[in-house]
Amino acid sequence: MFDPFCGCATTLEAAHNLNRKWIGVDIAIHAVKRIAAIRLRDRLGLKEGTDFTIEGIPHTLAGARDLWQRAPYHFQKWAVEQVDGFVTTWRTGDGGIDGRLYFALPNTPTLQSMAIEVKGGQEVSIRDLRA
Repeated sequence: MFDPFCGCATTLEAAHNLNRKWIGVDIAIHAVKRIAAIRLRDRLGLKEGTDFTIEGIPHTLAGARDLWQRAPYHFQKWAVEQVDGFVTTWRTGDGGIDGRLYFALPNTPTLQSMAIEVKGGQEVSIRDLRA
């Protein structure tokens, strides 16, 4: 069974429960990570590397560099999601903010947030970090 837009992996779970071979594909890195974590591992008891593989998501420095060179916007999304941040949907006019991370502080009733800005390539300098 092939699901080219597997999203939350309901079809993959059904195929697995029917003892069918399956392949799931999705362009959203977040969806793929959720599939692996929730559906495949937690609900079905499958182990990555033994029962299934995930391709296209960097797991090494070389993989991250490759993603940056091929698709800088997808690299930004991947980097923000690596720290469990929420990706900013704007591509321009965002003031350099690529995502936000939300967190709670003790004895504080409202959520706090911090901006995430992703830089890559050879042109990153200490000035970028200070800014």
